[in-house]
Amino acid sequence: MPVWAAGFPGNAKPIRRAARLDGFFPANLEHPDQLAEVVNTLTELRDGEMDSYDIAVGLPLGIDPGPYARAGATWWLPEFEPGAPLDTVRGVLRDGPAG
Repeated sequence: MPVWAAGFPGNAKPIRRAARLDGFFPANLEHPDQLAEVVNTLTELRDGEMDSYDIAVGLPLGIDPGPYARAGATWWLPEFEPGAPLDTVRGVLRDGPAG
C-alpha cells in the first residue's frame, strides 16, 4: 500500500519526509507554480527517481487540473463543499476525470 505524506508548500520538513515515501499531497495550493516548485524539490531529494512517485492535488470543482498535471501532479482529487448535493458528487463520479 503506497504511503503519501501531506504538507504545505514551502514547509521543508514534510517535503523531506515525503521524499522517503511513495507520494506527496500538498495542502492549500494556490497556483500550479507552487506545485512545480514542490515537484522540483522532491525530484532533487529523490535523485531524479520520480517514475513511480505520486503527487496528488485537491482542487475545487470547476478548476482545470491540466496546469497542475503539467506541473507534475499525477492524481487529481475533486474537493466538494460541505453539504454538496449527492447529485453533484454522483455527476463527478459518472463523468470521470476532466480532460
